[in-house]
Amino acid sequence: MLALCFVGLFLVGRQIQSSGLGETIRQASEMEQTIRPRLAAVYDAIQQYAQANNGNYPPNLRALVPQYLTAEAIAPIKLSDGTEVKLVYRRPAPNAGDRTVILEHEPPIKITVTVFGETAETLQTLQVRKNGRITTKQETLTSQDRGSIPQPDTSTPTGTN
Repeated sequence: MLALCFVGLFLVGRQIQSSGLGETIRQASEMEQTIRPRLAAVYDAIQQYAQANNGNYPPNLRALVPQYLTAEAIAPIKLSDGTEVKLVYRRPAPNAGDRTVILEHEPPIKITVTVFGETAETLQTLQVRKNGRITTKQETLTSQDRGSIPQPDTSTPTGTN
């Protein structure tokens, strides 16, 4: 019986190893370490601009250069897999609520995992809300169905506010 348990654990371990889980963790980590700090820095610059302009948000990200940011800060981010990620800013309406998304990246980071013959593809996008919280929008697609999986609000403040 004990030997059967070890064989089962071995087979599950091999399946996880071949699933691409390690690559998935690496991609998620790279997203956090590369994109999140850039979003936070740009958000801080947007807030500085708004404070200096009677609460008016900038019309676009180029308006932040050079007074609040360098041109490099708003340039596309090149990830290790060659993907170019650009920041997308949406100027909020004057009456927009704090949960309104004003900054995110595109394209989403695509993470693919195959387990027991089933492939799941997850698309993740970091988004910054007007209140400075960074959240993750996540959509998971499987070979059997498509659909967004609601994620709990695990937002984190950007550092200023």
